[in-house]
Amino acid sequence: MKVIHIPYSFPPDPSGGTEIYVANLAVLQQQAGVETLVCAPGQTPTTYIYAGLRVRRWIGTGVVDDASFAYDEGDPVGADEFERMVDEEKPDVVHFHSFTAMASLRLARRLQARGIPIVFTYHVPTVSCQRGSMLLWGRDPCDGHLRVDRCAACSAHGRGVPLVAARLLGRVPSAIGRRLQDARLSGGAWTALRLTHLVETRHESVRAFLTLVDRIVAPSNWVKDLLVANGVEDAKIDVCPQGIAVGDGSYNVMPMERRAGASLALAFMGRLDPTKGVDLVLDALALIPDADVTFDIYGVLPRNNDPYSARLAARIRKDPRVRLVPAVPSAASIATMRAYDMLVVPSQWLETGPLVALEAFQAGIPVIGSKLGGIGDRVTHGVDGLLLDAHDPRAWADEIRRLAADRGALAKLKAGVKPPPSMADVSSAMIRLYEELLAQREPALRAGRHSAAAPT
Repeated sequence: MKVIHIPYSFPPDPSGGTEIYVANLAVLQQQAGVETLVCAPGQTPTTYIYAGLRVRRWIGTGVVDDASFAYDEGDPVGADEFERMVDEEKPDVVHFHSFTAMASLRLARRLQARGIPIVFTYHVPTVSCQRGSMLLWGRDPCDGHLRVDRCAACSAHGRGVPLVAARLLGRVPSAIGRRLQDARLSGGAWTALRLTHLVETRHESVRAFLTLVDRIVAPSNWVKDLLVANGVEDAKIDVCPQGIAVGDGSYNVMPMERRAGASLALAFMGRLDPTKGVDLVLDALALIPDADVTFDIYGVLPRNNDPYSARLAARIRKDPRVRLVPAVPSAASIATMRAYDMLVVPSQWLETGPLVALEAFQAGIPVIGSKLGGIGDRVTHGVDGLLLDAHDPRAWADEIRRLAADRGALAKLKAGVKPPPSMADVSSAMIRLYEELLAQREPALRAGRHSAAAPT
């Protein structure tokens, strides 16, 4: 059996939890005898080896001149290029780990026409949420139901449009946006007036994609609830939480030197992006300037320094308790975490994992996380960590101060940490799923071959 995995990106590009998940899954499947290939969009078509995996990058249209490109059925050039790879590679199954202009509805339709089973794992809210966080108006968890007026208004608000104006944009008839698109009016106010039509187009693509794929993997319960709310059949959804791949220790590295005198050592590992919420922890620490705490930020920087990263760096320099340190390879994360008392996961969106919380548990340390999405599926408040309001720095400050002063409370949380699920279990579950889909597909293929061979 040969499987192609399609993530949003892949090393050596800056990567997050989804890319780590895909790499671990593909490696374990390869060890189990499944031939795997990772295909990710790239700047140039290339083939290389990463962690023993064969990786191919493919390209699409490139520069686009209209907003509709990000909302419709997908990049036609990218679909053509991927089809050529399919001709060369001849996969039995294609597993989507993203839904974008490149990993698109258009591409899925090409695969369906070839009779290739498709599995899709819903890793991040951007699959169906135009705001990208699954937080209504950027604050309250959303039910994820695809409603054009609400989604268009919330998306506009997320781009800085005042709430009243955003609600008005959500009421613009889609037909107006369609006429503006036909007139090739785009950019600024024109795109804002087209937003309901663009969101309607995206919703149609999302629904068609979810209908077309053979099976959907939900890493968290909230993802399954969202899918069912949008009409996906329960039988089509497999809830399969993330796991971690534990190596033989050969990747262990020397952690950052622990600073003397710190009563509480906190760490963050992840992308320096507003959705990850590092600034929430900085806000909390600013409220407790005398707390005996250190905070090391292992930040994955974007390809180009963006304004958010620059603002974070400026804030970090003002607090001697905080350090911005180089990100460590994913294989070294667990070993590095063992030097800390707790991991912070201050996410500002609904995570399906996050994988880093499971790594913390493997390292034997508790988690302070936002009470949002999949974090609540992983962390039990007061047992192996704390779940706090994602928008209340005072709540974070109070708990950090308490733990810094009360080593007994910290020891109790550490005692509650249990080893997380294994990625090997996830790999086995996915292989069984592939085999099931292929077994279902084989009678149809045999019937097709018989029909083609029958005399006319």
